[in-house]
Amino acid sequence: MVGKERWEQIQRLRAAGQSVSAIARQLELDRKTVRYWLRQSEWRPYRRAGKDETVLSAHRAWLVRRAPQVSYS
Repeated sequence: MVGKERWEQIQRLRAAGQSVSAIARQLELDRKTVRYWLRQSEWRPYRRAGKDETVLSAHRAWLVRRAPQVSYS
């Protein structure tokens, strides 16, 4: 995962004329990761995709009420 500071560092190194491979070696990142972040015009934190509906989704309210009654077992 690349944080904002690391993204800024990648951008600075590229602006200084370093190659993707050199940046990857220096920062111990994969070249594909460096290329991906160089294509991004701004840094955005990683976000997981939203959870899809499951078989138990329809019963969620009951499960939330029942869990404490059975010590979450």
